[in-house]
Amino acid sequence: TGPMHLVISRTGPFTLFDSVQIDGKTVAAGGTVDYVEARTGERYIACPPRLVSFEYRGPLRVTVRLEGRYEPAPGQQIKDGRCRLKYITRLTAWAGRTDLRIHHILANSNSRQVYHANIRTASLTIRHMFGRGAEAIAAAPGVAGRLDDNGSVWLHQGKLSRRYGNPIGDAAKAGLGDRTVWTGSSSNGWLAVRSADRALLVCDRDFVGDPPRRLLADSQRVVVEYITDKLPGREGEPFI
Repeated sequence: TGPMHLVISRTGPFTLFDSVQIDGKTVAAGGTVDYVEARTGERYIACPPRLVSFEYRGPLRVTVRLEGRYEPAPGQQIKDGRCRLKYITRLTAWAGRTDLRIHHILANSNSRQVYHANIRTASLTIRHMFGRGAEAIAAAPGVAGRLDDNGSVWLHQGKLSRRYGNPIGDAAKAGLGDRTVWTGSSSNGWLAVRSADRALLVCDRDFVGDPPRRLLADSQRVVVEYITDKLPGREGEPFI
C-alpha cells in the first residue's frame, strides 16, 4: 500500500498473514486461526488456502479473498479426522494507508448433508513484535498496563448490552491479568498495543452487537475471540 507491506503464504497454515511491516518496521509476524469444538474439546486450525484470488484490484483499494478448510491441530488424536468447516477470509487494504480490514467467516456450508457445529471458542491470533516492554490499552476507562511475562490486558463483551432499551450493567468487563478493573454495559470494542516507535490497534466492529466476544493482548499475542464464553447472568444472555 506504500507504508504497509503484507506477506501472505499460499503453502503454510493460514494465519491471516505471515508478516506486516509499517514503514519498514515489522509489527506482526504470523499467528493462528483456530476454533475449539464444544462437545469434545478438539481444536482445529486453518489449513493453507486452497483458493487465493483478487475480488477487487484497483488503484486505490485491493481485496484479497482466501478460502480453505480447518484440520485437527498437530498432536491431537481425533476419531473422525475430517473437519466439515471451512473459512472464507477477505483482506482489504487501501493505497497510502496502514489500516487493514479483515472479514473472516467460519463457514458451515454443505448442500448434501445438514451439519450442526457446536463451537466453544473461535479466534484469530496475531503474533505482535513489540516484546515485553510494550503497553496495551483497552477500550474501557482505566484499563491499560505493561505486557511483561505474565501480564495481559483484556476486554470481554459477554452479554447483550441492553434489554428493552435499558443498559445491562454487567454485560461487559475489562481487566489486567486475572483482575477485573472495569464493568459496564458496553465498550467500543478495541484494544491497542504500542511500544516507543510502533503500534497495533485491533477493532472488532461487531463486538457489542454480536456477543459474546473477547479481545486480549499479552507479551506475544493479540487475540480476537469472535466466539467465546458468555458472562454469567440471565439478563442479556445471547441466543447462542
